[in-house]
Amino acid sequence: MKIITLPNNITKVVLDKSDSPTHTAVIFCPGVSGKAFSKDYDFLSQQCLANHMDLLRVQSWDNTQELEKKTIRNLQDDILQAIKFLNEQGYTTIFAIGKSLSGGILLSKKYPKIKKMALWAPSIGINKKFANLNTKIDLPLSKIK
Repeated sequence: MKIITLPNNITKVVLDKSDSPTHTAVIFCPGVSGKAFSKDYDFLSQQCLANHMDLLRVQSWDNTQELEKKTIRNLQDDILQAIKFLNEQGYTTIFAIGKSLSGGILLSKKYPKIKKMALWAPSIGINKKFANLNTKIDLPLSKIK
């Protein structure tokens, strides 16, 4: 498993590639526990590869302390970095899977280069009193109530 650090020097990725050439990739962003590179997601990788789609595992934090310092905008930028990386590698069709927290982050911004998304138990909150994302987008996650 070759771990690549993207140009922002924060986001790490692993690209699981199928044996046959493809221009289709799936971005996988994990939940709070992170660990996108763990064996927990090998089955997901195998299924993508069996269906002629490469899988880009995205790891933006190594522990909850790092995650608590991130903002929603930071997490959105990590996804944009992953998209840019795939485009530079020649992928023309991009899908995304967001698990838990990352599912909510995928919903929080329009990503025109992502053709379709699958949200795996997305964590989202609906609150009429505090619903304005723009007031929280740059707050560290540990400060959002």
